[in-house]
Parts: sequence; C-alpha cells; structure tokens
Amino acid sequence: MNKRMFASAAAIAVGAGAWLVPAAIAATQVSVTPRVGTQKTRFVVRFQAPNATSSTAPVRSHYEIFASTARGKRCSSSVSRTVGPTEQGAVVRMTLRPGGTRHVWCAGRYRGRLIEIITRTCGPPLTQIICPQIEIAPITIARFSFRVMAPASEMKAVADVRRSP
Repeated sequence: MNKRMFASAAAIAVGAGAWLVPAAIAATQVSVTPRVGTQKTRFVVRFQAPNATSSTAPVRSHYEIFASTARGKRCSSSVSRTVGPTEQGAVVRMTLRPGGTRHVWCAGRYRGRLIEIITRTCGPPLTQIICPQIEIAPITIARFSFRVMAPASEMKAVADVRRSP
C-alpha cells in the first residue's frame, strides 16, 4: 500500500469515527416527569448516558443538566445540576428542585439542555511541570422542556384583565 492510499484510508477511518460519536449523542433522549407542574413540583430528568464519564486525571468529564425560563420576581427561573461519574449506557435520574429563598419555580416554559463537559488536567507526577488546564467546548447531548403553571390566583387575575373593556 503506497503512502497516498494509506493516507486516504486513514482519513476515511477518522471521518467515519467522527460521525459515530455525534450519531450516538443525537440518539440520546431525555424525559422529564411530570411535563407540567406547579411552582413546588420536583421534576425528574432521565436519560441513558451515551458516554462514560470520570473524575480521574488526566481527562475528566461529567454531564450537566441546565434549564431556564424568563426571569421572575421571588422565584427560581433557572436550575443547574452536575451529574457524578457514570458508566456508558447507565440510566441517569436527577431531580430538579426550585432554588432561591422561597423555593418556588417561576411560571413558564423551561427549556433545558443536557451537556457533557470534558476537561484535560495535569495530575501526579506532572504537578511540578507547568501544565494548562484545558476545557473542551461543552457538547450539547440533548434538549428538553417542561412547564410550570402559575398559581390559580394569578391565572384568575389574568383572565379578569382580559375580560375588562
């Protein structure tokens, strides 16, 4: 096999590998239960991990779940959770709770993302050598949404305003 044919075969193999990873990631589905809740609801996010993640050097990776809606007053308009180390194919279940001082969600549609963050770190015995910590751009694995309904008192007030001349 001459050098040109070898280089072409290597390029095709690398290209094929690059398409396999996004395909596995694209197939990842996230479910949220319940789809619609109240300001005090705890939402459960489930997904099957497309990749194994680890907290050991030199390469560390983890999943993050993030969701947000329009900002409100005295309510939680966003939430972020970090998922610990996972095995490939493991079913991950995370509960999203409203934060803030009142511990209530803002009413509205929350749009969320499941992302994978990969970091290259220096560890022993390389601690004496200058070594930068490199974070690869976060990879969006999947998107999801859920809805928080306004309290009945607010819904009645909106209906009254719409009816008034």
